[in-house]
Amino acid sequence: MSLTSRVFGLFTTATSDSTAPPAGDSHTSIWTQSTPVGGIDDSNHSVRNGDLALLEDEEPRPPYLHAMLAGGTGGTCGDMLMHSLDTVKTRQQGDPTFPPKYTSMGQSYSTIYRQEGFCRGLYGGVTPALLGSFPGTVIFFGVYEYTKRLMIDSGINPSIAYLSGGFFADLAASVVYVPSEVLKTRLQLQGRYNNPHFNSGYNYRNMRDGFRQIVRMEGFSALFHGYKATIFRDLPFSALQFAFYEKEQSMAKQWVGKRDIGLGLEILTAATAGGMAGVITCPMDVVKTRIQTQQKPPGAPIRFFGRQTLC
Repeated sequence: MSLTSRVFGLFTTATSDSTAPPAGDSHTSIWTQSTPVGGIDDSNHSVRNGDLALLEDEEPRPPYLHAMLAGGTGGTCGDMLMHSLDTVKTRQQGDPTFPPKYTSMGQSYSTIYRQEGFCRGLYGGVTPALLGSFPGTVIFFGVYEYTKRLMIDSGINPSIAYLSGGFFADLAASVVYVPSEVLKTRLQLQGRYNNPHFNSGYNYRNMRDGFRQIVRMEGFSALFHGYKATIFRDLPFSALQFAFYEKEQSMAKQWVGKRDIGLGLEILTAATAGGMAGVITCPMDVVKTRIQTQQKPPGAPIRFFGRQTLC
């Protein structure tokens, strides 16, 4: 079976061979066993009398590798599609000028596009974003699935399991994505090389040049600038996002009456869960951006994980 088939197989609703009905009995399966409240109709996996207990208990779990690949692919695609809006957010949060040049979202988007273009302007910093997104999300979903399943199987309340899973998953992935976040944020803030329209204080030719300049001028630890602020933003964000998402998924299945809620509701539940978590953690996101894009004062010591040398 190809990798693509395996990834798409995560989203199918068919049960495994181990749950297939015995030979000669085409009407008996784990999905058609009667329950005190009516059971589940196997023809379309619908829920009768509003009971989701059996549905949630018996829903097949994909292998960890499949969950990690699907999560990494989906997360990376989402990051790439939304990168231009993330650039606009970074410009608004990290603009060092006063009065600020970038105000509303529409004005910022049109100004960056008109003055700096699509690739060098709106999609500045996309390379470190891509390099950090896939491995970061692969680690994230692997730890999330493992933690969530372990806690649920141990009898812990699912809501607590979802919160804890998102918390520990982001903590594990932060070691990978924080350095890429520093490079991405600075390249987004500076825009094009030798940008005549906006002076951010940085002027890197590309990602490689930015990495070299940061390590040479500020020390390797500068790649972890804002690590604490990133943790304080992302840990509650991930915990809240997945708690909201899993709860909304259950509500959607209850409302639709079957496990497959359709693409529209899948997108709606994911978007609203991420949106609510983003609003709650937005103040820490501003702090994180300001710390990661702060300027090193002239003559300040360069830090190499505790050791200092003068520039």
